[in-house]
Amino acid sequence: MDSFINFSYQRHVPLMRAVDASFSTVSAEFKKLKTAHERVDFSYDYMKSKLSFAPEIFFEERRVKSDDLSLKYRQKGNELFLANKCQEALVQYVKSIAFAKNGSSLLGLAYANRSAVLFQKEFYKECLEDIERALQSNYPDHLKEKLIDRQKRANTLKELNQRHLCYHQPTPNLIKKNARIPAAADCVEMKNTESYGIHVVTTRDVKPGEVISVEKPFVEWFESMTGDEFLHCNECLELCFNMVPCKNCPDALYCSNTCKDVSVCKHMCNVSSFYLEKLPGVKVTLFGAKYINKGSDNDSEERNISDQYKEILALETNERLRDAIVLFKIALVAGTIFHVLKRNANFMGQIAVNKTILKAMLYRNLLVQFCSSIAISKIGLLNHGMETSLVARGMYPFSSHHSHSCAP
Repeated sequence: MDSFINFSYQRHVPLMRAVDASFSTVSAEFKKLKTAHERVDFSYDYMKSKLSFAPEIFFEERRVKSDDLSLKYRQKGNELFLANKCQEALVQYVKSIAFAKNGSSLLGLAYANRSAVLFQKEFYKECLEDIERALQSNYPDHLKEKLIDRQKRANTLKELNQRHLCYHQPTPNLIKKNARIPAAADCVEMKNTESYGIHVVTTRDVKPGEVISVEKPFVEWFESMTGDEFLHCNECLELCFNMVPCKNCPDALYCSNTCKDVSVCKHMCNVSSFYLEKLPGVKVTLFGAKYINKGSDNDSEERNISDQYKEILALETNERLRDAIVLFKIALVAGTIFHVLKRNANFMGQIAVNKTILKAMLYRNLLVQFCSSIAISKIGLLNHGMETSLVARGMYPFSSHHSHSCAP
Protein backbone atom coordinates (compact mmCIF):
# COMPACT_ATOMS: atom_id res chain seq x y z
CA MET A 1 0.00 0.00 0.00
CA ASP A 2 2.86 2.36 0.76
CA SER A 3 4.09 1.96 -2.82
CA PHE A 4 0.74 3.20 -4.10
CA ILE A 5 0.82 6.28 -1.90
CA ASN A 6 4.45 6.98 -2.80
CA PHE A 7 3.63 6.60 -6.49
CA SER A 8 0.71 8.98 -6.12
CA TYR A 9 2.96 11.49 -4.39
CA GLN A 10 5.52 11.31 -7.16
CA ARG A 11 2.91 11.77 -9.86
CA HIS A 12 0.56 14.25 -8.18
CA VAL A 13 2.35 16.01 -5.35
CA PRO A 14 -0.08 18.97 -5.10
CA LEU A 15 -3.10 16.69 -4.80
CA MET A 16 -1.60 14.45 -2.12
CA ARG A 17 -0.24 17.41 -0.16
CA ALA A 18 -3.71 18.90 -0.19
CA VAL A 19 -5.04 15.65 1.26
CA ASP A 20 -2.42 15.61 4.03
CA ALA A 21 -3.20 19.21 4.93
CA SER A 22 -6.96 18.73 4.98
CA PHE A 23 -7.73 15.23 6.19
CA SER A 24 -7.71 15.95 9.91
CA THR A 25 -10.77 18.18 9.52
CA VAL A 26 -12.87 15.41 7.94
CA SER A 27 -11.29 12.31 9.47
CA ALA A 28 -14.10 11.62 11.94
CA GLU A 29 -16.81 12.07 9.31
CA PHE A 30 -14.99 9.82 6.81
CA LYS A 31 -14.59 7.03 9.38
CA LYS A 32 -18.37 6.93 9.91
CA LEU A 33 -18.99 5.97 6.27
CA LYS A 34 -19.69 2.26 5.85
CA THR A 35 -19.92 1.61 2.12
CA ALA A 36 -17.26 1.91 -0.54
CA HIS A 37 -19.25 4.16 -2.86
CA GLU A 38 -20.01 6.54 0.04
CA ARG A 39 -16.31 6.84 0.79
CA VAL A 40 -15.52 7.39 -2.88
CA ASP A 41 -18.15 10.12 -3.27
CA PHE A 42 -17.23 11.81 0.01
CA SER A 43 -13.48 12.00 -0.63
CA TYR A 44 -13.90 13.16 -4.22
CA ASP A 45 -16.53 15.80 -3.43
CA TYR A 46 -14.58 17.11 -0.45
CA MET A 47 -11.32 17.49 -2.36
CA LYS A 48 -13.09 19.05 -5.33
CA SER A 49 -14.56 21.71 -3.06
CA LYS A 50 -11.26 22.16 -1.23
CA LEU A 51 -9.24 22.56 -4.43
CA SER A 52 -11.90 24.57 -6.28
CA PHE A 53 -11.34 22.36 -9.35
CA ALA A 54 -11.84 18.71 -10.27
CA PRO A 55 -9.04 16.39 -9.04
CA GLU A 56 -8.95 14.55 -12.39
CA ILE A 57 -6.92 17.42 -13.82
CA PHE A 58 -3.93 15.69 -12.21
CA PHE A 59 -4.67 12.42 -13.99
CA GLU A 60 -5.36 13.58 -17.51
CA GLU A 61 -2.03 13.03 -19.15
CA ARG A 62 -1.98 10.76 -22.13
CA ARG A 63 0.74 9.57 -24.45
CA VAL A 64 -0.38 9.50 -28.05
CA LYS A 65 1.14 8.38 -31.33
CA SER A 66 3.74 10.92 -32.42
CA ASP A 67 5.85 10.88 -35.57
CA ASP A 68 8.23 13.36 -33.95
CA LEU A 69 8.92 10.94 -31.10
CA SER A 70 9.07 8.02 -33.52
CA LEU A 71 11.78 9.82 -35.49
CA LYS A 72 13.67 10.74 -32.31
CA TYR A 73 13.76 7.13 -31.09
CA ARG A 74 14.74 5.80 -34.53
CA GLN A 75 17.63 8.24 -34.79
CA LYS A 76 18.80 7.22 -31.31
CA GLY A 77 18.56 3.59 -32.39
CA ASN A 78 20.68 4.32 -35.45
CA GLU A 79 23.40 5.85 -33.26
CA LEU A 80 23.43 2.81 -30.99
CA PHE A 81 23.40 0.37 -33.89
CA LEU A 82 26.42 2.07 -35.47
CA ALA A 83 28.15 1.76 -32.09
CA ASN A 84 27.40 -1.99 -32.20
CA LYS A 85 25.05 -1.75 -29.20
CA CYS A 86 22.42 -3.97 -30.76
CA GLN A 87 20.27 -4.69 -27.71
CA GLU A 88 19.98 -1.01 -26.81
CA ALA A 89 19.31 -0.11 -30.44
CA LEU A 90 16.55 -2.72 -30.56
CA VAL A 91 14.68 -1.08 -27.67
CA GLN A 92 14.86 2.33 -29.37
CA TYR A 93 13.49 0.89 -32.61
CA VAL A 94 10.65 -0.74 -30.67
CA LYS A 95 9.81 2.67 -29.18
CA SER A 96 9.91 4.18 -32.66
CA ILE A 97 7.46 1.53 -33.89
CA ALA A 98 5.18 2.10 -30.90
CA PHE A 99 4.95 5.87 -31.45
CA ALA A 100 4.76 5.90 -35.26
CA LYS A 101 1.32 6.88 -36.53
CA ASN A 102 -0.67 4.41 -38.60
CA GLY A 103 0.04 4.93 -42.28
CA SER A 104 3.21 6.91 -41.60
CA SER A 105 6.35 5.97 -43.54
CA LEU A 106 8.15 6.23 -40.19
CA LEU A 107 6.49 2.98 -39.16
CA GLY A 108 7.95 1.22 -42.19
CA LEU A 109 11.36 2.78 -41.57
CA ALA A 110 11.37 1.64 -37.94
CA TYR A 111 10.42 -1.91 -38.92
CA ALA A 112 13.24 -1.92 -41.47
CA ASN A 113 15.77 -0.66 -38.93
CA ARG A 114 14.70 -3.29 -36.43
CA SER A 115 15.06 -5.96 -39.10
CA ALA A 116 18.72 -4.93 -39.46
CA VAL A 117 19.31 -5.56 -35.74
CA LEU A 118 17.52 -8.91 -35.91
CA PHE A 119 19.61 -9.89 -38.94
CA GLN A 120 22.77 -8.97 -37.05
CA LYS A 121 21.66 -11.13 -34.09
CA GLU A 122 20.83 -14.06 -36.45
CA PHE A 123 17.10 -13.95 -35.76
CA TYR A 124 16.34 -14.42 -39.45
CA LYS A 125 12.71 -15.51 -39.11
CA GLU A 126 11.93 -12.42 -37.03
CA CYS A 127 13.98 -10.28 -39.41
CA LEU A 128 11.89 -11.49 -42.36
CA GLU A 129 8.67 -10.73 -40.49
CA ASP A 130 9.80 -7.16 -39.89
CA ILE A 131 10.87 -6.73 -43.51
CA GLU A 132 7.40 -7.81 -44.62
CA ARG A 133 5.82 -5.38 -42.16
CA ALA A 134 8.05 -2.58 -43.45
CA LEU A 135 7.04 -3.25 -47.05
CA GLN A 136 3.38 -3.13 -46.01
CA SER A 137 3.85 0.14 -44.07
CA ASN A 138 4.61 2.76 -46.74
CA TYR A 139 8.33 2.03 -46.81
CA PRO A 140 9.97 4.54 -49.22
CA ASP A 141 10.48 3.17 -52.73
CA HIS A 142 14.03 4.48 -53.07
CA LEU A 143 15.14 2.39 -50.07
CA LYS A 144 13.46 -0.87 -51.03
CA GLU A 145 16.39 -2.33 -52.99
CA LYS A 146 18.57 -2.56 -49.89
CA LEU A 147 15.73 -3.99 -47.82
CA ILE A 148 14.89 -6.63 -50.42
CA ASP A 149 18.57 -7.61 -50.55
CA ARG A 150 18.48 -8.17 -46.78
CA GLN A 151 15.31 -10.20 -47.27
CA LYS A 152 17.04 -12.50 -49.77
CA ARG A 153 20.07 -12.99 -47.52
CA ALA A 154 17.86 -13.69 -44.49
CA ASN A 155 15.88 -16.28 -46.45
CA THR A 156 19.11 -18.03 -47.42
CA LEU A 157 20.59 -17.96 -43.93
CA LYS A 158 17.36 -18.87 -42.13
CA GLU A 159 17.65 -22.54 -43.05
CA LEU A 160 21.29 -22.71 -41.94
CA ASN A 161 21.74 -20.53 -38.90
CA GLN A 162 18.33 -19.54 -37.50
CA ARG A 163 18.46 -19.09 -33.75
CA HIS A 164 15.55 -20.87 -32.12
CA LEU A 165 13.86 -18.69 -29.56
CA CYS A 166 12.90 -20.81 -26.56
CA TYR A 167 13.11 -18.90 -23.31
CA HIS A 168 11.42 -21.27 -20.91
CA GLN A 169 10.33 -24.83 -20.40
CA PRO A 170 6.84 -25.79 -21.60
CA THR A 171 4.03 -25.05 -19.15
CA PRO A 172 3.35 -28.24 -17.17
CA ASN A 173 0.00 -30.00 -17.28
CA LEU A 174 -2.15 -31.16 -14.40
CA ILE A 175 -2.31 -34.95 -14.40
CA LYS A 176 -5.71 -35.03 -12.70
CA LYS A 177 -7.70 -31.79 -12.66
CA ASN A 178 -9.83 -30.73 -9.74
CA ALA A 179 -13.53 -31.08 -10.52
CA ARG A 180 -14.37 -27.86 -8.64
CA ILE A 181 -11.23 -25.77 -9.23
CA PRO A 182 -10.15 -25.74 -12.91
CA ALA A 183 -6.69 -24.33 -12.13
CA ALA A 184 -5.87 -26.96 -9.50
CA ALA A 185 -5.03 -30.64 -9.24
CA ASP A 186 -7.42 -33.04 -7.56
CA CYS A 187 -5.22 -33.23 -4.47
CA VAL A 188 -6.16 -29.79 -3.11
CA GLU A 189 -9.25 -28.05 -1.82
CA MET A 190 -10.27 -24.66 -0.44
CA LYS A 191 -10.83 -24.04 3.27
CA ASN A 192 -12.13 -21.03 5.15
CA THR A 193 -11.11 -20.71 8.79
CA GLU A 194 -11.05 -17.91 11.32
CA SER A 195 -7.26 -18.15 11.64
CA TYR A 196 -6.28 -18.17 7.96
CA GLY A 197 -9.34 -17.01 6.05
CA ILE A 198 -9.75 -18.60 2.63
CA HIS A 199 -6.74 -20.79 1.88
CA VAL A 200 -5.63 -23.93 0.05
CA VAL A 201 -4.94 -27.30 1.68
CA THR A 202 -3.94 -30.69 0.32
CA THR A 203 -6.15 -33.75 0.68
CA ARG A 204 -3.22 -36.21 0.59
CA ASP A 205 0.56 -36.25 0.77
CA VAL A 206 2.08 -34.38 -2.15
CA LYS A 207 5.29 -35.65 -3.72
CA PRO A 208 8.24 -33.27 -4.26
CA GLY A 209 7.96 -31.71 -7.71
CA GLU A 210 4.30 -32.61 -8.13
CA VAL A 211 2.31 -29.90 -9.91
CA ILE A 212 -0.73 -28.82 -7.90
CA SER A 213 -1.76 -25.68 -9.81
CA VAL A 214 -1.47 -24.23 -13.31
CA GLU A 215 -3.23 -20.89 -13.66
CA LYS A 216 -3.18 -17.98 -16.07
CA PRO A 217 -3.57 -14.57 -14.45
CA PHE A 218 -6.91 -12.80 -14.76
CA VAL A 219 -4.88 -9.73 -15.66
CA GLU A 220 -1.19 -8.92 -15.51
CA TRP A 221 0.74 -5.66 -15.57
CA PHE A 222 4.34 -4.54 -15.80
CA GLU A 223 5.62 -3.79 -12.33
CA SER A 224 7.52 -0.69 -13.41
CA MET A 225 8.33 1.09 -16.64
CA THR A 226 11.97 -0.03 -16.75
CA GLY A 227 12.17 -1.37 -20.30
CA ASP A 228 10.57 -4.79 -19.98
CA GLU A 229 7.44 -3.43 -21.64
CA PHE A 230 9.46 -3.07 -24.86
CA LEU A 231 10.64 -6.69 -24.83
CA HIS A 232 7.68 -8.56 -23.35
CA CYS A 233 4.19 -8.94 -24.79
CA ASN A 234 1.61 -6.72 -23.13
CA GLU A 235 -0.88 -9.60 -23.15
CA CYS A 236 0.99 -12.88 -22.46
CA LEU A 237 4.33 -11.43 -21.24
CA GLU A 238 6.27 -13.64 -23.68
CA LEU A 239 9.76 -12.33 -24.41
CA CYS A 240 9.72 -11.11 -28.00
CA PHE A 241 12.19 -9.08 -30.06
CA ASN A 242 9.85 -8.08 -32.88
CA MET A 243 6.57 -7.05 -31.29
CA VAL A 244 3.73 -5.28 -33.08
CA PRO A 245 2.12 -2.12 -31.64
CA CYS A 246 -1.41 -1.27 -30.61
CA LYS A 247 -2.92 0.71 -33.48
CA ASN A 248 -4.42 3.33 -31.16
CA CYS A 249 -1.80 4.05 -28.49
CA PRO A 250 1.97 3.79 -27.97
CA ASP A 251 1.72 1.99 -24.64
CA ALA A 252 1.01 -1.62 -25.64
CA LEU A 253 3.08 -4.01 -27.75
CA TYR A 254 2.30 -7.61 -28.64
CA CYS A 255 4.15 -10.74 -29.68
CA SER A 256 1.46 -11.56 -32.26
CA ASN A 257 -1.75 -10.29 -33.79
CA THR A 258 -3.54 -12.99 -31.79
CA CYS A 259 -2.48 -11.39 -28.50
CA LYS A 260 -3.28 -7.93 -29.87
CA ASP A 261 -6.80 -9.00 -30.82
CA VAL A 262 -7.66 -10.37 -27.37
CA SER A 263 -5.91 -7.69 -25.31
CA VAL A 264 -7.79 -5.64 -22.75
CA CYS A 265 -5.98 -2.59 -24.15
CA LYS A 266 -8.56 -2.33 -26.90
CA HIS A 267 -11.12 -1.61 -24.17
CA MET A 268 -8.86 0.87 -22.41
CA CYS A 269 -6.53 2.83 -24.64
CA ASN A 270 -9.20 5.22 -25.92
CA VAL A 271 -10.83 5.51 -22.51
CA SER A 272 -8.37 6.45 -19.81
CA SER A 273 -5.14 8.31 -19.37
CA PHE A 274 -1.72 6.68 -19.57
CA TYR A 275 -1.42 7.02 -15.78
CA LEU A 276 -4.70 5.23 -15.13
CA GLU A 277 -3.82 2.29 -17.35
CA LYS A 278 -0.74 1.61 -15.27
CA LEU A 279 -2.78 1.17 -12.10
CA PRO A 280 -3.55 -2.56 -12.04
CA GLY A 281 -6.67 -2.09 -9.93
CA VAL A 282 -8.07 -0.02 -12.79
CA LYS A 283 -7.16 -2.64 -15.37
CA VAL A 284 -8.88 -5.33 -13.30
CA THR A 285 -11.99 -3.19 -12.93
CA LEU A 286 -12.25 -2.10 -16.56
CA PHE A 287 -11.94 -5.67 -17.77
CA GLY A 288 -14.11 -7.27 -15.11
CA ALA A 289 -16.89 -4.68 -15.32
CA LYS A 290 -17.65 -5.77 -18.87
CA TYR A 291 -18.37 -9.34 -17.82
CA ILE A 292 -19.46 -9.49 -14.18
CA ASN A 293 -23.17 -9.84 -14.98
CA LYS A 294 -22.76 -12.34 -17.82
CA GLY A 295 -25.19 -15.20 -17.28
CA SER A 296 -25.69 -18.76 -18.40
CA ASP A 297 -26.95 -17.76 -21.84
CA ASN A 298 -23.55 -16.35 -22.79
CA ASP A 299 -20.71 -18.31 -24.35
CA SER A 300 -18.39 -20.35 -22.12
CA GLU A 301 -15.47 -17.91 -22.40
CA GLU A 302 -17.54 -14.98 -21.11
CA ARG A 303 -18.96 -17.14 -18.29
CA ASN A 304 -15.42 -18.13 -17.33
CA ILE A 305 -14.27 -14.49 -17.27
CA SER A 306 -17.29 -13.59 -15.16
CA ASP A 307 -16.62 -16.41 -12.68
CA GLN A 308 -12.94 -15.49 -12.42
CA TYR A 309 -13.71 -11.84 -11.76
CA LYS A 310 -16.16 -12.71 -9.01
CA GLU A 311 -13.33 -14.69 -7.39
CA ILE A 312 -11.06 -11.64 -7.69
CA LEU A 313 -13.71 -9.57 -5.91
CA ALA A 314 -13.60 -12.09 -3.06
CA LEU A 315 -9.87 -11.63 -2.42
CA GLU A 316 -8.67 -10.05 0.82
CA THR A 317 -8.34 -6.24 0.96
CA ASN A 318 -7.03 -5.80 4.53
CA GLU A 319 -9.16 -2.65 4.63
CA ARG A 320 -9.69 -2.97 8.37
CA LEU A 321 -5.92 -2.77 8.92
CA ARG A 322 -5.38 0.43 6.93
CA ASP A 323 -5.08 3.92 8.37
CA ALA A 324 -8.03 6.16 7.61
CA ILE A 325 -5.92 8.64 5.62
CA VAL A 326 -4.71 5.81 3.35
CA LEU A 327 -8.29 4.71 2.74
CA PHE A 328 -9.25 8.32 2.04
CA LYS A 329 -6.53 8.56 -0.61
CA ILE A 330 -7.59 5.26 -2.18
CA ALA A 331 -11.20 6.46 -2.23
CA LEU A 332 -10.11 9.77 -3.77
CA VAL A 333 -8.19 8.00 -6.52
CA ALA A 334 -11.16 5.70 -7.17
CA GLY A 335 -13.50 8.68 -7.39
CA THR A 336 -11.17 10.57 -9.69
CA ILE A 337 -10.81 7.55 -11.98
CA PHE A 338 -14.58 7.14 -12.06
CA HIS A 339 -15.08 10.73 -13.20
CA VAL A 340 -12.45 10.31 -15.93
CA LEU A 341 -14.19 7.16 -17.18
CA LYS A 342 -17.64 8.72 -16.94
CA ARG A 343 -16.71 11.15 -19.70
CA ASN A 344 -16.40 8.28 -22.17
CA ALA A 345 -20.03 7.51 -23.02
CA ASN A 346 -19.07 4.68 -25.36
CA PHE A 347 -17.21 2.79 -22.65
CA MET A 348 -19.83 3.43 -19.97
CA GLY A 349 -22.43 2.01 -22.34
CA GLN A 350 -20.47 -1.24 -22.69
CA ILE A 351 -19.92 -2.14 -19.05
CA ALA A 352 -22.26 -4.44 -17.21
CA VAL A 353 -22.61 -2.56 -13.90
CA ASN A 354 -24.18 0.69 -12.73
CA LYS A 355 -22.19 3.69 -11.53
CA THR A 356 -22.54 2.92 -7.82
CA ILE A 357 -21.14 -0.58 -8.28
CA LEU A 358 -18.36 0.70 -10.54
CA LYS A 359 -17.17 3.10 -7.82
CA ALA A 360 -17.15 0.28 -5.28
CA MET A 361 -15.27 -2.00 -7.67
CA LEU A 362 -12.59 0.61 -8.30
CA TYR A 363 -12.13 1.21 -4.58
CA ARG A 364 -11.98 -2.49 -3.74
CA ASN A 365 -9.65 -3.47 -6.56
CA LEU A 366 -7.20 -0.69 -5.72
CA LEU A 367 -7.04 -2.23 -2.24
CA VAL A 368 -6.82 -5.84 -3.45
CA GLN A 369 -3.92 -5.29 -5.80
CA PHE A 370 -1.49 -4.60 -2.96
CA CYS A 371 -2.13 -7.67 -0.84
CA SER A 372 -3.17 -10.35 -3.35
CA SER A 373 -1.06 -9.90 -6.48
CA ILE A 374 1.69 -12.39 -7.37
CA ALA A 375 5.13 -11.59 -8.78
CA ILE A 376 6.04 -12.79 -12.28
CA SER A 377 9.82 -13.04 -12.59
CA LYS A 378 12.36 -14.20 -15.12
CA ILE A 379 15.64 -15.99 -14.45
CA GLY A 380 18.65 -15.32 -16.63
CA LEU A 381 21.49 -17.83 -16.92
CA LEU A 382 24.76 -15.91 -16.74
CA ASN A 383 28.40 -16.97 -16.68
CA HIS A 384 28.58 -16.40 -12.93
CA GLY A 385 25.24 -18.03 -12.13
CA MET A 386 21.58 -17.06 -12.27
CA GLU A 387 19.96 -13.64 -12.10
CA THR A 388 16.32 -13.14 -11.19
CA SER A 389 14.43 -9.99 -12.12
CA LEU A 390 10.83 -8.98 -11.60
CA VAL A 391 8.97 -8.44 -14.88
CA ALA A 392 5.35 -8.07 -13.89
CA ARG A 393 2.65 -8.91 -11.37
CA GLY A 394 -0.62 -10.69 -11.89
CA MET A 395 -3.99 -11.29 -10.27
CA TYR A 396 -4.68 -15.02 -9.89
CA PRO A 397 -8.15 -15.96 -8.61
CA PHE A 398 -6.99 -19.32 -7.19
CA SER A 399 -3.26 -18.99 -6.57
CA SER A 400 -3.74 -15.79 -4.56
CA HIS A 401 -5.15 -17.97 -1.79
CA HIS A 402 -1.92 -19.96 -1.39
CA SER A 403 -0.38 -19.43 2.02
CA HIS A 404 3.29 -19.89 2.84
CA SER A 405 4.18 -23.45 3.79
CA CYS A 406 5.48 -24.00 7.30
CA ALA A 407 6.57 -27.59 6.62
CA PRO A 408 10.07 -28.38 7.97
